[in-house]
Amino acid sequence: MFAGRRISACVSGCCHSAAPAVAFRAERVAAEYNGRMTVLNVYLRLYAECTRKAFAAIGKNPWTLLLPGLVLFARDWAARLAYTLGMLGGIVVSLATAALFSCYLHFVGELVQGGRISATDLRRSFGAYLWPVVNVFFVTWIASLLLGLVLRGNPNGAALLYALWIVALVGLNTVPEVIYLRASHGGVQTIATNWEFLKAQWIPWFAANVPLLGAVTLVAVYVQVPLGETILLGAAVHVAMVFRGNLFRALDRTSHRQRMFAQRSARDA
Repeated sequence: MFAGRRISACVSGCCHSAAPAVAFRAERVAAEYNGRMTVLNVYLRLYAECTRKAFAAIGKNPWTLLLPGLVLFARDWAARLAYTLGMLGGIVVSLATAALFSCYLHFVGELVQGGRISATDLRRSFGAYLWPVVNVFFVTWIASLLLGLVLRGNPNGAALLYALWIVALVGLNTVPEVIYLRASHGGVQTIATNWEFLKAQWIPWFAANVPLLGAVTLVAVYVQVPLGETILLGAAVHVAMVFRGNLFRALDRTSHRQRMFAQRSARDA
């Protein structure tokens, strides 16, 4: 009888001691869940705001949707013309490509920063970021030459070079935004600034850019209309680029901690 009472007392004591532990675990799980949902809400709102700004800016200047397609056409024309120039052809194509990229980045930058743009800015746009683009081209050209020398004679050299170019596309992903939003000029400086940004913001940056790339790829795959394919694909790329510019600008101004603090302050207000 006494043994039964002791067992009951032990069971009761264990239950009472376990209850606070269970409650604490439940509170911790709930806090972790709420924290994750807060982070998700913060970044979904950020992406939504960047999307809104992108469409608002393009809506005021819808003619800019044609710019990527026109840049591609002009670049192809310059490449064909270069064949008639012999050894100078490569230099001419590189300079023409840099001038065209400068032109496009100028207009994207104006859209992102809310400036007034018009077709009359065209002449100025070719030189706006010409040398920053040329400098980046030069650094990547030197890197490709060195890699070619290192991988020469390697039976898997072509595959390795292709893989390294894919890595470079990821690692240099924010170079366009660094050029027109950070006003970076030197090739090495631009690439270093790009790396600093990606180190700090790679999760929110690629979390938006990976699905964005998927959407643009779907347009490229499913739109098979002569001439119209280039225009529509260029328009999709343009929307993506303006979104990216707004996202870069938003992420570059604040840290993750500042964004979360702003969210908590707004919630408690």
